Amino acid sequence: MKKIYQSLATILTMAVASVAFTACSSDGGDEDGGNGGGTGGGSLSSTIPTTTPKDINGNLLRLKTIVGGPDGNCTLTYDANGVPSQFNLGNEGKVTVNGNKITYTYEASWGNNNWEKINDEYIVTLNSDGLVTGIAMTTKEEIQQTYFESAVTQGSVTFSYNGQKQLVKITGTGTTHKEEDGEKWSYQTTFTQTNTWNNGNLTKTEVVANYTGGGQATTTFTYTYGSLVNTTKQYPYRIADSAINLGEGMAVFALLGYFGVGPANLPTSYTEKLVENYSGEAPFTEENTYTTSYTLNSNGSIATEKEGNQTITYTYTTISDDNNSNSGTASDLVGTWRISKEDGVSMDGTNGTWFIFNANGKGYEEDHYPGETERWPITWSYDASKKTLTVVDVEDPKDTVTDVWEVVSFTSTKLVMRIHGNEFEFIKVN
Repeated sequence: MKKIYQSLATILTMAVASVAFTACSSDGGDEDGGNGGGTGGGSLSSTIPTTTPKDINGNLLRLKTIVGGPDGNCTLTYDANGVPSQFNLGNEGKVTVNGNKITYTYEASWGNNNWEKINDEYIVTLNSDGLVTGIAMTTKEEIQQTYFESAVTQGSVTFSYNGQKQLVKITGTGTTHKEEDGEKWSYQTTFTQTNTWNNGNLTKTEVVANYTGGGQATTTFTYTYGSLVNTTKQYPYRIADSAINLGEGMAVFALLGYFGVGPANLPTSYTEKLVENYSGEAPFTEENTYTTSYTLNSNGSIATEKEGNQTITYTYTTISDDNNSNSGTASDLVGTWRISKEDGVSMDGTNGTWFIFNANGKGYEEDHYPGETERWPITWSYDASKKTLTVVDVEDPKDTVTDVWEVVSFTSTKLVMRIHGNEFEFIKVN
């Protein structure tokens, strides 16, 4: 049985005269909320979101392969810092990450000069948690069969999150230019998607799409959960495929934490209901229910996800993470620290701030520039109970400057502080 709902990208490319919701195998969902509209995040290709799934030992999970997923068999590639750089979807194409641009490409040919080409580009905006808050998208599909047809869509999508970093709302608008057998036309589409969360679980998703000419389609997903705890808070693929399905491979970013935390438990079933109302046509309603089950690895990660007779299998690697650790003491601060990230953007230390903390509570702050370093004396103290680091600029004893910075996390090798609303990561060099 095929899913009724189209991807959000497909919604933006649908014409009223040719809407065929029974043709696709993907779903949609999100939730309404409060603090996700912020900007100030780093580049997608250098940012690991704060909502990245973690195993029971606190290690960051890095998906290696997804076999049997809605987007085909997926092999993921990461850079040295554990940031995704490419998803190979086998026969279904390839997703690449370059800076803040995600590109999906697909080519196929068959028969006598029949072919299809897809080239989708998504320019992504992140907030300070590394969560996606905006996407500017351009999708292009060309097909040559009996005749040539194409669709080019330009649109924008925004994402909002609540205080628990759960995705609560998605809104989108787009303009599509189509050509079919020599005939050309354009149209506009808008949609709003609202998620409802209860007790940490996504229980309902409603997507309302409006098309040029007065057409409207409403798709509603309702999720039922069992007692099996989703230890890592990773989105199950079937929920991600419905809640954050912007196009081929895009749901994978939800599994990596770029669209907030997943549900607290794992679902046992979900229902998908479509209601279509188009000018001049009789209303149409269709409803399907799917059962799901899961197995877990010993570290709490999802091993398999089953829907009906279809099984998705996951494999992982892990990387250590101390972002939420505060095992460091004042004595661990003694040494030289260089900046490694500013709001998620990696820095190599040739530019930026360094600190030298001496055991006597004195030291230096340095600003590094190519071929030049500025240094001035400081005093420092660390308050473990308040998780604050106080640094006093004492270069001019008559005009001292005191800064009190929030320590987000602190170990013997990594220090993360929030300074004037921005997050800075320092690593210890000696």
